[in-house]
Amino acid sequence: MGALSAGGRAVIWGTAGAGVLGAKAAASHASAEGLRWLLVPTAALLEVTHVGRFDWIAGQGFLDADAQFLIAPACAGVNFLSAVFLSGVVGFAERVKSWRGGLLLLSASAAAAYICTLGANAVRIGFAIALHAHGSSYGAFLSEVDAHRLLGVVVYTGALIVLYRSAHRAADRMFHGG
Repeated sequence: MGALSAGGRAVIWGTAGAGVLGAKAAASHASAEGLRWLLVPTAALLEVTHVGRFDWIAGQGFLDADAQFLIAPACAGVNFLSAVFLSGVVGFAERVKSWRGGLLLLSASAAAAYICTLGANAVRIGFAIALHAHGSSYGAFLSEVDAHRLLGVVVYTGALIVLYRSAHRAADRMFHGG
């Protein structure tokens, strides 16, 4: 049995795209409470790894009072979550052979995106807290905001590379027995 038709793949891609557009539209107006599904586990990961102690501040997010660092809705990682989800769907759609496989691909991509986002966000925020603690040492050409943004690019790119390589190795083992 061959791969799902081009039309079938287009339906899967369209479903993924619609899901991302819906999630991004909802997240763009979401309060900290509306993004708790990302903020709570991220703060918990940072506490478990002893990066800080975070307290919920209603309407704002999680605050590490000692570090004076707030994990706000903008830190939730919805853009990264969307990128990982779409990468999974688009990157593996050619291997899908049935509608059931398409649903499995959407589900697996969503689960991988969520888990990867939590891990990458915890790493990114942990480094951001360390950068924040040494805020005066960015140099003449880099503000704290720019350093925070650059850190996000580096961490998220690294996470995507690791996820890509891991996913392709796993798929090769599953589909080719190697």
